[in-house]
Parts: sequence; structure tokens; C-alpha cells
Amino acid sequence: MAQIRLRPSTWKLKNTTGNKASFRLDYELIDVDGNSEIEVQALRMVSFDDSVFSAFRSAPSPQTPSGNVGSVLDSSGQSISGEINPYITPEKK
Repeated sequence: MAQIRLRPSTWKLKNTTGNKASFRLDYELIDVDGNSEIEVQALRMVSFDDSVFSAFRSAPSPQTPSGNVGSVLDSSGQSISGEINPYITPEKK
């Protein structure tokens, strides 16, 4: 029963007990149901009790950048809902 601290990366955590358990992701407390797993991307660290969770490294999956205002992006990353997309450079005309 030791506290484990994982470095920043993408991790899959599996709750090996039948009870709800908690772990810390970037200093936020996250609850996980019993006998379930969750995949997280740690920007700072992951901290958990090793008697409850098992950790496995996983390859990062591609993410589509999106805004928090409900913008919709097409396949090239251009906003089709009118907002300016901060992730691309506008073309000069």
C-alpha cells in the first residue's frame, strides 16, 4: 500500500477493487467506479494508491483542437461556425 506518482504522459488506470476509488490527476481528485478503467493524459502528474489501481502506459490518441465556445472545425482545421481558429495561421491574400 504505497502512494505511486507517475510522470506526465498518457496513462490507463485500472481500478482493481470492487469499490469506488480516487486518484489525483494534475492535483485534481478523480473518482473511478469499481472494476473499471480510465485513460488520462497527465500534464503534471498522476498520484494513486497501488493497492487500488494498476497503471499502464498507453500511446496518445490524436485529438482535434476545439474551442470552449462550441466551434465546429472541418477536416483542415478551419472553423465553419464563424470563430477564428487560434491553432492555424490565416492565409495571406
